[in-house]
Amino acid sequence: MSSLGYSGPRSEDQEPEGAQSAWHRAQSVGSGWAGIVPSCVSPSSPRPFLRLRTADPQPPAPTGSRARVLRALGPAASAPCPAPDLIDRAFSRFRSGDVVHLRKLKNELNVLELWYGVTYAFKDLSLSCAAQFLQYFLEKKGKHVTIVVGTSGDTGSAAIESVQGAKNVDIIVLLPKGHCTKIQELQMTTVLKENVHVFGVEGNSDELDEPIKAMFTDVAFVKKHNLMSLNSINWCRVLVQIAHHFFAYFQCSPSLDMHPLPFVEMVVPTGAGGNLAAGCLAQKMGLPVRLVAAVNHNDIIHRAIQRGDFSLSAAVRPSLASAMDIQVPYNMERIFWLFSGSNSQVTRALMEQFERTQSLHLPKDLHSKVKCSMLTEKRRKLLHFLYLLCLINLLFEDREVA
Repeated sequence: MSSLGYSGPRSEDQEPEGAQSAWHRAQSVGSGWAGIVPSCVSPSSPRPFLRLRTADPQPPAPTGSRARVLRALGPAASAPCPAPDLIDRAFSRFRSGDVVHLRKLKNELNVLELWYGVTYAFKDLSLSCAAQFLQYFLEKKGKHVTIVVGTSGDTGSAAIESVQGAKNVDIIVLLPKGHCTKIQELQMTTVLKENVHVFGVEGNSDELDEPIKAMFTDVAFVKKHNLMSLNSINWCRVLVQIAHHFFAYFQCSPSLDMHPLPFVEMVVPTGAGGNLAAGCLAQKMGLPVRLVAAVNHNDIIHRAIQRGDFSLSAAVRPSLASAMDIQVPYNMERIFWLFSGSNSQVTRALMEQFERTQSLHLPKDLHSKVKCSMLTEKRRKLLHFLYLLCLINLLFEDREVA
């Protein structure tokens, strides 16, 4: 992948490379609410990406991995901004100099520790980078934007932390009252910066997304008020998260000299599906991984992968992990686009049907491709609880917790 353009998954209009498009990617939500995607992602050999590790005898630090993955995506992915410097700045406040750490457990089980950011959420990684890219372009262009974020907890606090005090940014965060953890609610509502505005709203996170979606589909309104999002509809979020999967693979793979390269199974706790979409893109770039979408009782992604049934349940069921309490995982649109062969017409027809009827059965060919690339089983829902127990176990180990 030496050259990339970008478009919406429902749009056939490709955005060219260059400074203007780089700004739009930093700001972007794409056409309306769907987000943007590379105009094409061609299957390739993973071998060119091995230089991300083999260039250095030591496994690459996540900071370096992110910058190098951005460059590997082609000049449109990182130019014309100094990505390595911005990424270093993004991670300067993390509690661990490693930024990300892989903890090896028994029976070839590993946990990728993504909680060393300021808010302890894995979204600190992508949002801190996205915010630095955004501020770089805002300063160069002399612009001001208003960020509108809907959150089930972790996105809101991480987004606020990434831009609080920034002179060219105001951020409005809508949080669903009674549907966030107390800690995350306090992280959002106790920030006393003039550019941070937080509102509690009625309903769950899917319901509060509806007026936000309606707002972003009003292109004239968005342009008039310089609005943007830092939810995972913003392509920059997904782009940076691709590096999670490369870094984890390099840390877990027993050997990079094997032919073919060994597969590594990656379990991805999944809400709106941004990190899952990043993993699918990493697959298409040649990374030999098998993805497992770990969900809770809100299992629309599980049903879509297993049975091709992408339809709403009667109601969102609250759980201990509120960030996973989502029935409308909008990044599945990117995944459908990816596995339909970048077919915008197919993707548009599918998503319009889902929006109209709240029910969709995936075409046989598309479902087959999705199911071959991702796993999710009924019993895998237990991983939601095992995931939480694992965190508790690690936090209470007899070791210093930074």
